Amino acid sequence: MSVVNVRVMLGTALMVSACLLLGAQSGLASAPNSALGLTPHALMERPATGTLSQATSINPMSYHGGPVLQSVRVHLVLWGWQGQDPAGEGPVLTAFLKGVGGSPYLNLVTQYCQGIATGAKSCNGGGQPAGNPFNILQDSWSDDANLVPAAPKDADIMAESVRAAQHFGVDPKNHPNDLVFIALPDHTPFPHKGACGYHGSILSGASYGDLAYLAITYALSQGQACGENFLNSGNAGVNDGVSIIAGHELAEAITDPINSTGWQSGQEIGDPCIWLTSGKAASRNITLPTGTFAVQTLWSNAVNGCDITWGQAPSPSPSPSPSPASPPGAASGATAQALGNGQATVSWTPPVSNGGSPVTAYALYAYTPTPGGSHLVLTTNPTSMSFSGLIPGYYTFTVTAWNGVGWGPWCAWAPWDLIT
Repeated sequence: MSVVNVRVMLGTALMVSACLLLGAQSGLASAPNSALGLTPHALMERPATGTLSQATSINPMSYHGGPVLQSVRVHLVLWGWQGQDPAGEGPVLTAFLKGVGGSPYLNLVTQYCQGIATGAKSCNGGGQPAGNPFNILQDSWSDDANLVPAAPKDADIMAESVRAAQHFGVDPKNHPNDLVFIALPDHTPFPHKGACGYHGSILSGASYGDLAYLAITYALSQGQACGENFLNSGNAGVNDGVSIIAGHELAEAITDPINSTGWQSGQEIGDPCIWLTSGKAASRNITLPTGTFAVQTLWSNAVNGCDITWGQAPSPSPSPSPSPASPPGAASGATAQALGNGQATVSWTPPVSNGGSPVTAYALYAYTPTPGGSHLVLTTNPTSMSFSGLIPGYYTFTVTAWNGVGWGPWCAWAPWDLIT
């Protein structure tokens, strides 16, 4: 991220690493925030007027020896929204996260990797690449039980991240590629003044594992400072900032989940390209399976500049061919009730398996040892049928189901019943 390089010790066992995405018109001071131990090292401000293009001299990202997220799984938390979403940001954020995994846009992160020499600026086919899996959004949680403080701090975000990990069943040691995504509610002061989003990690040592998390503001609360109508005008652009911020934070959390140990150059891959409005590096709309979204470009070492994609995005696994239908299973529970006057009602339970094709008819066989008294009839009734014209004597009944492919097996005979 662009403005901080943070290490905050909590007690003796817990360390936090965090980075901030600054608002487009942030007034963040250059002095450290003593309460949080944050020392801004860059300030990305969206100019109130005019255009912003990519800087001509930017150092490429280099590898710092730590992990990247590979088989990424995102767990979304709408913390304390209490059903209030005046701008409709929740559905926009959810749709973006559902669609962005496996996209050409997020594929840009896969040029970065882990397991290569520290200081390298290219993976050159080595190491283990950062991930761009389909279905990156695993689940979501509207947490209204744990109240958001009036002025939440990073410690509150971390505490909610831990609660979320417990809620989702995430054990960081066994799920090192999981990412908790905290979305704060409308009109909630962001933990870091002048920022729209940031990401960090809770470092607890090898015995438990490290939990990566990120947090974003309710973008419309900040207006143009956090991207309202940054790319699109009118109602179409009200939530531009939602996907811009989410894409920025997601890409940086994947490539540098433990701040300054992954890929960075004093900035992370989203920072040189945020709030750009002209040239090849400018923000733009992308189309995902879940809709069209505004996004910023991301830094690509491969082209030494901001770009919208890199490499060949993965192809979705082909849908499995449907198994051919087969005859249905057996009906069950056949019973008969004698009604007198040569009549009886037979009931049954439909088969558990329809063989892959709907059951549309049944055949019923009424058997009696009296010559000429047995009957075979068809019905479309799903669970019962009445017989008439039966001769006095003992009868038993059985049923078979038809699904257009074939007849299923006859069910077990019903108990004998005396027909009068």
